[in-house]
Amino acid sequence: MWGDDLTLKGVAGVTGSTSVSSDVIVDPSGAVGGPKFVIDGDGHLYLSGTAPVASACGTGPVVQTGSTDTAGRVTIGTGGGTVCTITFSHAYSSTSPPFCTVTSSGTGGTIAAALSVTALSITATAAGETVGWICLGD
Repeated sequence: MWGDDLTLKGVAGVTGSTSVSSDVIVDPSGAVGGPKFVIDGDGHLYLSGTAPVASACGTGPVVQTGSTDTAGRVTIGTGGGTVCTITFSHAYSSTSPPFCTVTSSGTGGTIAAALSVTALSITATAAGETVGWICLGD
């Protein structure tokens, strides 16, 4: 996927119109684990980074492999939880919390979410339910 691509590393910029026939890769200087942001030739967006931590999400919650602060899923553990907290691996740098959309595999109950720059807290979670999120900084 990452052959003849436009790759931006460290402090880099593109001015004016730029046409890329393959992938666009943003690879911060010193990034661990490779590129953090890729748009492939088909327009698909890929993100990587350290997974957030789930707490109070029942016993043995599972954060899906590949989850990041920006997007991910957690399956609620046994016993469920009244408030499941997803603590971001890195706080958002703004003083305002990110904008987040939260979805559930549950039976259509209401999902309530509270946000801060460091965490996403989701209420009304049941064991076995999978909750997903997409968060973007402001």
